Amino acid sequence: MRLDAYFRNEIAAGAIASILSLPVCVAAGVLAFSPLGPAYAALGATAGLLGAIAAGGISTMLEIRALEKIRMDSAVGMALYKNRLR
Repeated sequence: MRLDAYFRNEIAAGAIASILSLPVCVAAGVLAFSPLGPAYAALGATAGLLGAIAAGGISTMLEIRALEKIRMDSAVGMALYKNRLR
């Protein structure tokens, strides 16, 4: 598999995972705020959405920093980690 096709597949997989996880995060936020009453449902949905965005960004930053610590480019490092770079 060529490297550009590999990254295209990785981006598609990330987008699909994000799309599938967003409703779960929004529902968890609404559920967490439900004891406060129906007036807080929108705030709970917002909290769930922001939590999903923050968790994705933080985990990505940690992975990139771990690769930079060993002086490896992030994209090449992930390709090597997945054994896709030939």
